[in-house]
Order: sequence, then C-alpha cells, then structure tokens
Amino acid sequence: ILQNKLDILPKVDLRNLDGPIRNQGNQGSCTGFSSCSGKEILVKAKTKLDLQFSPGFMYYLSRMEAYGTVEKDQGCSMRTVMKTWYKYGCCLEKDFPYNVKVWNNKPNDLAIQNALQYKISGYYYANSLNEIKAALSNKMPVIIVVNTSLILGMTGKNGAISNPAYNTTSGYHAILVVGYYDHPKYDGGGFLVVRN
Repeated sequence: ILQNKLDILPKVDLRNLDGPIRNQGNQGSCTGFSSCSGKEILVKAKTKLDLQFSPGFMYYLSRMEAYGTVEKDQGCSMRTVMKTWYKYGCCLEKDFPYNVKVWNNKPNDLAIQNALQYKISGYYYANSLNEIKAALSNKMPVIIVVNTSLILGMTGKNGAISNPAYNTTSGYHAILVVGYYDHPKYDGGGFLVVRN
C-alpha cells in the first residue's frame, strides 16, 4: 500500500473514528490496547461499525505465541501481536472483557472461534515519518513503540511530549498514532496525535 505514490495531507485526525479511551492499568498490555484501537478505526472507516475489540484477548494470545506461557505480565513485541492478529484475529470485548487485575485468564473456545472473523490480511512497517503520514492520510492508523524513559515525566500540561536530551532505556510502550498536523509554528514543523 505504501509503495504507491500517495498524497500526504497537511493534517489528518482519525479520532472521530476511535472508540472510547480505556485504561490498561498496571499491566504490560499496551500492545493489545494499541492494536485493538487501530483495528477499531480500520473497521469503522470501512464499514461504519463501532466495534470494540478485546485487548485482554490479544495480550493473552500474543504472549502464548511469543513465550508459550502467560505466567508473567511481561509485555509482548509488536511484531508478535501483529502475527497473532494475522493468525487468530481478536474477539470483541464483550466476548472476553479486560480485567485490569488478571493477565493469565484463558479465553474460552467461543471467544477464540469468534476472533477468527476479525483476522487481518497483512501488516506493514512504516520506516519514515512520510510513510506514517501516508498511512494516516489513507485512514490507516499506525502503532509506534517508544522508549518509556523518553515519555515518562516529559508530558507537559498541554499534552505535548518534549524531546529529551538523554538516551536511556527503562522499557517500551506501544501507542497508536491517529493523526498529525504539519505547521511551521510548531517545533520540528508539526506534531503527531497519539492515543496512549
């Protein structure tokens, strides 16, 4: 999709297609949340249906796929999550409700069966800011993974995250990019709109 020459718009905001803000709590399930929100936007843009997918289901199956166990609340790579979406799909939230206190409940057979109808047909890597903008210009949200030491404590009162001058790693967090705004009045010439 991103190989074609696409018009990159000066501004995109997909928040009108996004579902309600949800809270992952202290679990490492950010990949489940970001991928479910992304799929919800894709479905709503294409069909107008307002579905809510289960981040708990995706978090469980992705860890089983990656580690063969769910005994630890240890997060999961975005690549494994996308492979899980491709292989198994994801059920709706009503079929496997998210429980902020439990990360190792196995989905029942009905939830696993219902997930198959929501499998993805593929996924793509965006290797540049222009590729992110091209995807967003075509109503395709983008998941990015950021170093948490770059964002924790760096968010201003206006929601903006500054560029820190240090380079350390304390972990990673998956967030969904749902828009951007190019304008010279902003540092760097614009900003991305993210759902955390």
